[in-house]
Amino acid sequence: MAFHTESMGIKEETLENLRVELSKASPISESLEQCTRHTDFTNVGDVVSRLNELLQHAVGLNTRVGVANFIVSLANAEGSVNLLREYAASLAVSLLHTIKTEDSQQCERRMLWL
Repeated sequence: MAFHTESMGIKEETLENLRVELSKASPISESLEQCTRHTDFTNVGDVVSRLNELLQHAVGLNTRVGVANFIVSLANAEGSVNLLREYAASLAVSLLHTIKTEDSQQCERRMLWL
């Protein structure tokens, strides 16, 4: 659909923004919020490992933005003051890799916002 935005009279950035906003209201987004509540010091290493993998190899705007949103949720979760501290460097490397290879301005902005 992004290839046809110009013929539809829509800017690609506008379409990206719309897609991201729609994904925030999806059942998947709600499920990720539930996962945030169940992530703690006993399983955060496995979660971060999978997040790094997704950041580096996931395809699609919604997936990458969703991962970024999940990281933000983990960092802001109640009682998670030091939850991501040990993994901050590996997440930063994955985020920088994604920023360098991502074509989407919306995704780049979300990653930089972290």
